Amino acid sequence: MPKPHSPSTVLALVTLTALAAVLPAQIAPTLLRSGNVPPGNLDPAISYLQGPSATAFGFPFAAADFLAARTGPNPIVLGNIAGGWPLQLPLDPSAQWIDTPGSSHTALYAIPFPVAQPFTSAVLTLQFAADDSLGDTVEPGVYVNEVPLAGTVNVGGYYFVENTAHGEIGPLLVQGQNWLYLYLHNTGGRGGLLFHAKIQLDGGLLRTYGSGCSGSGGTPLLLPVGTPQPAAPVELRFYNLPNTPGLLAVVMGLTSQFAFGMPTPVDLGFLGYPGCSAWCDPLTALAVTTNGGAAQQTVTLPGAAFLGQSIFTQGFVFDPSIARGASVSNALELRSGW
Repeated sequence: MPKPHSPSTVLALVTLTALAAVLPAQIAPTLLRSGNVPPGNLDPAISYLQGPSATAFGFPFAAADFLAARTGPNPIVLGNIAGGWPLQLPLDPSAQWIDTPGSSHTALYAIPFPVAQPFTSAVLTLQFAADDSLGDTVEPGVYVNEVPLAGTVNVGGYYFVENTAHGEIGPLLVQGQNWLYLYLHNTGGRGGLLFHAKIQLDGGLLRTYGSGCSGSGGTPLLLPVGTPQPAAPVELRFYNLPNTPGLLAVVMGLTSQFAFGMPTPVDLGFLGYPGCSAWCDPLTALAVTTNGGAAQQTVTLPGAAFLGQSIFTQGFVFDPSIARGASVSNALELRSGW
């Protein structure tokens, strides 16, 4: 792994000291939910494109389908819900079930939301319950401005996803009118949708990604503990390390797109560690002692000057008891925000 860089780089990337004493005011999040009126009424905040009663749409959505969803009728807010359906969502007890009026159908729901101010990033938090599922085996269940979000194909009847689309939906948004689309697939009988969505501009982020390679204690696991707010401490916790005391290097960089001049993931065989991958471009490293199969290191997220910008980190574990002499953990994205 690379040698530590200059003291200024270490200050910026390892200690991550806050760069501004006065933080800007938090941008209020946009909150979206199903059931914005009393039960038995049509929800004016949502419209839909109706599909078959007991099957998928049977075709990929085109621009005309999204337009039809935006200009379609409003769903009805359900009063008496089916047995076994969640009564409420933990993130939003005020959300209510909705359905196509008359009888239950597969539907593409459209929910508008404005973005009034400039932004550098955005985080989507979505929680829902569905009968029968959001998305199907081919068609994604969640779209932002007609772009499908990763990981939303056939996501089932209950789901909580934070930081969809690899932690960032900012590139999908525009300053002005935006649309969230939820595709409910009904397989027959009673159907409906219950959801809560939060869009946070300049949102903070603690996201694990990538995979590690095994060592004598298993595959090292890196998990964050803390709040991704400006100048807040975050504890990096490493598990599945060698049981004997040793060292690991916490490597940090400013991009996850490439490492050592190559697109990630980069196999570290050229450094003598085949089968292990680099998931970020390491600019600096911090030595941390390990003991009893675990280790921890606290860092402080950047302040206001770095709102919406990410730092990427990964653990490189020295392990003399295995042939290649080291293993690596998964990676972690740290982003200071709200």
